Formats: sequence, C-alpha cells, structure tokens
Amino acid sequence: MRRAVLYITIFFALCFGFKAQSQNAVTEYDVKLNSLQNSSREILNNFINGPQSSAFVNDDQQPKIYVRSGENINTLFLKKPSDFTLITQDYANEISTIKVLNIEWNGSDVFNFPNNLLSILPNLEYVYVRSYQNLSKQTIETNFQNLLALLSSKSGVEVLYLTMEQPQ
Repeated sequence: MRRAVLYITIFFALCFGFKAQSQNAVTEYDVKLNSLQNSSREILNNFINGPQSSAFVNDDQQPKIYVRSGENINTLFLKKPSDFTLITQDYANEISTIKVLNIEWNGSDVFNFPNNLLSILPNLEYVYVRSYQNLSKQTIETNFQNLLALLSSKSGVEVLYLTMEQPQ
C-alpha cells in the first residue's frame, strides 16, 4: 500500500513538475519592471517601449517595416488578428529577428497564430499585450490560450501585459 501511494505521489509530482516547467511566465509589465535592478529595468523598458526597428500594418492596411540604420527588426506590432498574416506574407525573411511581439488588444479580438509561430519568430523573447481594457493574468491566460500553448514549447519567452490609460 505504501509503495502504491509513493508511486502515485511521484507520478503527480512528475506530471505537474513538467507542466510547470513548460509554461511561460505571464506577468504584469510594471511588476516585472519593479522586480529588476535599475540598469536592467532601463534596458527592458527601452526594449519594449523605446524606438525600435519594427514591422507593423499602417492605417491603410499595408504591411510596413521601419529599420533604423544598422539594426535588425526587433518588434512586431499587431492591432488586428489579420496583421500577422499581412506582415508575414510580405516580410517573412525580414521578421526572423523579431524579439518582441507587441499586441494592442481591443478586448474582444481573437488572435490565432500559426502552429509554426516559433519557427517564423525564432528569436522571440517577449510577448507584450497592452489594452485599454482591464488586464490581468487570468484575462491573458483565457484570451490568448492559443498563443500560450504555442509558446509552451520554448522556455524563456515572457508574456507581459499592461492596462493602458484611456486617452483624454
């Protein structure tokens, strides 16, 4: 009997232990910043919000890239679920250097990404979801299940979120 209990305990520990290891951190952006030392905080803030070479879809629904001299494209900005497809169709080779997937979420759109997301963006380090809607870890886990499932195969990709202030 003791042996059976021991095996069951080990089984659950292994199952939940591996599951916990494969999950990526979902953290509020300000909490992440406050957990860092000054220099690291500045680096992350500049990396996420600073002037970056980027890919985006403009107001005319045209995919565009902005590349600063001597830089790789580091950030991919998405406002609509269709933006990812538009950008990858025109700039598949150029976006392989993307480190930040920056999603401005309206609170209702469903972003579905292809199963080969991590082969399209092999250098991805952060997913940054920002919205005027009230965001929480649970909101991100519920509304971005597909994305989190895709990211679970690569450790080290952090998911950060920020509730933006309404413009006045």
